[in-house]
Amino acid sequence: MSNVTIKKSEIENLDKIAANALSTLGIAGSFEQTFAVADAMVQLREAITPAMMERFVKLQNTKLGFMTDKNPKVWNKKDNAYNKPYAEDVVKDCVIEATMRGVKTIGNQFNIIASGCYITKEGFQWKLKQLEGFADFKPATAVPRISSGGAIVDCEASWTYKGKPDSMKASIACKGDEWAGADSYIGKAERKFYKRIYERLTGTTEPDGEAEAETNLLPPAEKEQVAAPQFGKPATEPVKENTVEAVKAPNASATTQGSLMPAGEMTPQESLEALMNDAGVTFDAFRTWAQTTERLDDADKYGSWSELPTQWVKVFSSDHRSVSKCITLKGTGAKK
Repeated sequence: MSNVTIKKSEIENLDKIAANALSTLGIAGSFEQTFAVADAMVQLREAITPAMMERFVKLQNTKLGFMTDKNPKVWNKKDNAYNKPYAEDVVKDCVIEATMRGVKTIGNQFNIIASGCYITKEGFQWKLKQLEGFADFKPATAVPRISSGGAIVDCEASWTYKGKPDSMKASIACKGDEWAGADSYIGKAERKFYKRIYERLTGTTEPDGEAEAETNLLPPAEKEQVAAPQFGKPATEPVKENTVEAVKAPNASATTQGSLMPAGEMTPQESLEALMNDAGVTFDAFRTWAQTTERLDDADKYGSWSELPTQWVKVFSSDHRSVSKCITLKGTGAKK
């Protein structure tokens, strides 16, 4: 971190410009609003000092800042190298856009995806809370109805706005692949649902930026993502990151990068075996744990990794929390 300090007056000036920038979005008249927004962006670019930018860049891919699809800790199979983080100019533009759209640069309220600003579920939650007169928000989601290519998630919420009770129900369709778990679908559905509520209350239309294909690359907000295990690599090509650490991330609201089922010629059973062997968990210990925790019926009838049911392995391997618990306990069978 640079020793260059940020003056209090510089921060106050940035906050003032940001507040004015937010107010410009409510100006009537297309040209007036266009020029007001353009002026605000120019002012923000000039007000953000190099010392500030250094701090913003440091917030990339951290659980306290904002996530991106270019996490340098993640191994990019397409490029056969670790991701390169976004350049400073991209970060600056996204920080400015996020600010002008009313979210903060901390708390994972926005992500950078495909070089663009993507407002997250946490961002829309924040925007709702900032609405004057918005209170008693009570959201709820049902278990996803998963089918080929995605899932339907029933969402509902009630709230009070400017003294009047209101509510909304919706069945949200979410895209996903065979590795997507319930948490992933729920996270996507909640974001879309909160966005709809915000739009209804404000009478505005928020840029969606859904980019579902890109959000699949994002690590979870609540934990920092590390490189995905690279099973099936030639002996001369080392694994890029410790495998045990790689599976500590839970099943996130928009991620397949952290999946425990890497692409390649390996079967799901072989991928799971490689993961557990690297973590020091034997098959006998794993089987005992699966039986004790009631995750696998009739576990005793399976004598090796290859005998495990394929569909069960796929579902289990996408459940990062359970995998992490098994590895942490080394398959002792403790009921946790």
